[in-house]
Amino acid sequence: MTNIFKNSCATWVKYDKYEIRKANNGTEYVVPTADAYPVIYDPLEDVEGIALDAINTGLLTMSQKSRCEVRAGIMDFIQKYGLLGFMTALPTTSEFTGYEKVYFPKNEFIREEFMDTEKYVELFFPFNRPDFKHSGTSTEYTVGDICSESNDSIRTGALTLAFMDEPLEKRMVVHPDYGERYDWIEQQFKSWAFIFFTSQFYYHDKEDLTEDTAVMMRQSMAAFGHKTPTYRIELRDRPVMVWDFHSLLLSVQMMFGFVISSEDSDVKICKNCNRAFITKNPGAEFCSRECESEY
Repeated sequence: MTNIFKNSCATWVKYDKYEIRKANNGTEYVVPTADAYPVIYDPLEDVEGIALDAINTGLLTMSQKSRCEVRAGIMDFIQKYGLLGFMTALPTTSEFTGYEKVYFPKNEFIREEFMDTEKYVELFFPFNRPDFKHSGTSTEYTVGDICSESNDSIRTGALTLAFMDEPLEKRMVVHPDYGERYDWIEQQFKSWAFIFFTSQFYYHDKEDLTEDTAVMMRQSMAAFGHKTPTYRIELRDRPVMVWDFHSLLLSVQMMFGFVISSEDSDVKICKNCNRAFITKNPGAEFCSRECESEY
């Protein structure tokens, strides 16, 4: 991972406080609170940690835990890492504001093949939309500065500096008024859990699988991670490839893929606490000595 993505742009933002709010149509959104403070970080600095947290949050959504416990677990992940960035993760291109319409590959959240760009942006700003509008032609748009909607320029000024060279769409995703549907977030974690379970069961029960079941499981895995980071070449001391991760969702999917396909370690489920853990010992059954003793 370090070598492949040595030069990358994955900078993301997490706010210190989030809440679930209902829009006028009754849809629940996860948004930063009005007094939330942004923290800028690089998700690729903790590949295994974020991947495991994503897997375990997904396992929680598939468990027999109460709805309150599942919601708390999802909110803990968001509190720790921020929103997933659906707005830039779903379209065929993350830089879509130069077009009248946004186009989508097959996905679990939007069934239409395309949507008017302004209508699409409105899906992620249910309470206070930024200044996003046509600027006189059919293919040009403008958006207010990411701190222009806030009276506290000190609170959001760091975002302006950190993302001033980023595409317009990524600046919008870290906007304090940006939000994501809770049901979409929960479904994404369920999808990650499904992929993880598929990889676990395929190899654990491989000898007992029918050919039809094996084919179905391989096809399920092949459908995972259709989105990939874009790249550009920069002229530094020598030409280098710089990878652009335009959403946390894309970063997590890449980390997830590398972790479960690693030849140096395995991801297993602890027999005691039922949480996923990474081990280099093929025979390991517990995530810690404490869990082994308790079991």
